[in-house]
Amino acid sequence: ALRDEALGRLAVQVALSRGDVARALDLARAAIRNESRDPRGLVFLARALAANKQLDEAERKITEAIEADPADPEGWIARVQFLTEQKRRPEALKAIADAEKAIAPARRSLALAQCHEVVAQPTEALRHYQAALAEARDNPAVIKAVADAHLRAGRSSQAEPLLRK
Repeated sequence: ALRDEALGRLAVQVALSRGDVARALDLARAAIRNESRDPRGLVFLARALAANKQLDEAERKITEAIEADPADPEGWIARVQFLTEQKRRPEALKAIADAEKAIAPARRSLALAQCHEVVAQPTEALRHYQAALAEARDNPAVIKAVADAHLRAGRSSQAEPLLRK
């Protein structure tokens, strides 16, 4: 088993990129202890489980991530992605509404933007990306996330000035 969690996560990503989902799941389980209460680790494990078609367990891990820290956006974004991938759009939209109430204010706008992008609500996503940028104009992670969103949406003219910062 890999001792360093970062290396473990990288090994999982390599296994997934090679299409070896069974190995990815084994590595994810080794990297993220079963009793973990870290939302990021639980979401990471949930993604490996979902790739392995263990959807019920993946959904449980996402729920555990949200319960571990409801103010952390990681679990909410994962829930919306998972529900959308499972063609459960009404539940995904409800998860966005629940996330809006739960996520810490300092991280809410960016998370909601990402959630609305996942469920193909570009107008709402753009509104929240703009709010996130206004709230954290000097935060490199927010700037990159907003620029990436503009690029995904084909708005390179809006991404370019952000990428020059």
